[in-house]
Amino acid sequence: MRPKTRKPQRLGELIAAAFDTASRHTSNPREVTRLATWVIEQMLSGASGNDRIRLSHQR
Repeated sequence: MRPKTRKPQRLGELIAAAFDTASRHTSNPREVTRLATWVIEQMLSGASGNDRIRLSHQR
């Protein structure tokens, strides 16, 4: 069994980091929001143990 190396983070810090990182990839505010939201959804779906999650931008 591997030891857990992840440090607990506050949700707000993770959201801020996602938006900060997304803003480094594009200067378009809508694209920053789309990228950050997608990353946050992926993090939360992994944290909850779900293998799949229906993302809001997929129909």
